[in-house]
Amino acid sequence: MKTLVVHNSLRNNKINFVKDIVEHIGFSNEVVLYDEAKRFEKKMLEGVDLVYFLSHDRKALEINNLANSNQIAIASFYSEFNKPRKKLWRKFYHYADVIHYLSEKTKGDFEAVVGPTNSYIIPFEEPERIVKMLSEAREIRDYKIKTGIHHRIIYYKNILNDDFAGTRIKQKQIDQKYVYVHKNIFYRFISFFLYYIIAKPLVYMACKIKRRVRIKNPQVLKKLKKTGFFMYGNHTSKFDAVTPQSVVSKRKRVYIVANPDATSIPGIRTLVNMFGCIPLPSDVHSSTNYLDAIKYRFEQKSIIMIYPEAHIWPFYTGIRPFSDASFRYPAMFNAPVVAMVTTYRKSHSKRKPFIDITLSEPIYPHSGYSLKENMKYLRDQVYDFMSKITKETPDVGYINYLQAPSSSAKFEK
Repeated sequence: MKTLVVHNSLRNNKINFVKDIVEHIGFSNEVVLYDEAKRFEKKMLEGVDLVYFLSHDRKALEINNLANSNQIAIASFYSEFNKPRKKLWRKFYHYADVIHYLSEKTKGDFEAVVGPTNSYIIPFEEPERIVKMLSEAREIRDYKIKTGIHHRIIYYKNILNDDFAGTRIKQKQIDQKYVYVHKNIFYRFISFFLYYIIAKPLVYMACKIKRRVRIKNPQVLKKLKKTGFFMYGNHTSKFDAVTPQSVVSKRKRVYIVANPDATSIPGIRTLVNMFGCIPLPSDVHSSTNYLDAIKYRFEQKSIIMIYPEAHIWPFYTGIRPFSDASFRYPAMFNAPVVAMVTTYRKSHSKRKPFIDITLSEPIYPHSGYSLKENMKYLRDQVYDFMSKITKETPDVGYINYLQAPSSSAKFEK
């Protein structure tokens, strides 16, 4: 494999890792070292299989575009800097097959702006892992060429536990002191005002204008206007936190079951509660209050929204496995269930794809089943409907997720 290492000695004169990396790559590969301070000629890319960018200056951008147009694998190093990250992402890092970070913080700062990347956190003291990462970049580019994919490919390790939300929120415990249901009349009035008069119309406009959200089969909600019910959806967007309240349900109030991250952001914990968040309990002692709150909201004839996949995978176009644990609530309360499936359609531009939401017909617990049997029954009905809708929907391919090999440098420590 012939590798071109692009760096800038004027900017990186304090970094002494370049020679070490080149030395390690050179054990089994041909290496060309290019300094951006010198003149670049297109013929330097002839026969090159991979370009490793340790710089993102003007010449690097030119080489990056040429490499991508010639289907040459790209690995990019990202360090902290003050330039507008989103603009640089569109121009430069968007084409990278892998992105190399030095720390979780640097990765988090970048992904909080641009979304998930195929990230490798490797210190410079481990050049062997960096070389292994470069080899995997070549494999990813080969896969793109073979399948015709032009967008991001992200390696995941565990389909059940990996999370690509990029929030990096320090989670607070939801203990026995947490108040799930506020009975104070002033609190309830402010909550009503913020929810219906301010947040709901503003978020509705944002969903419609920015993501062009469309609802399929909305008439199903009319069949359930006299009862509370549970709604289950796949978790593929940060908009999942607002679309059920603002776009899906016009009249009924929607309460969303979420992990404690949602109520852990300093300064807005009370607001999040007012907007309808029901955080999962952190211990056994708070579980009773949590379950009482679920029952109370159901008896209010509200909608309780649950994302059984638990973790956000932005723009994922399949349905990830999930258990029947969260289906205990409708099974206990003999409540109807509606499946809500988020899929994507092309935006006919370079923007992110637009959102479609499809609702199922009501699914009722089986009268002859036990609690556990109904939990499984409801879960299977919801999962089958979700899978059916996603399989029938063309894949816009905005982000593609692949199972990483167990030996990947991405997960070595």
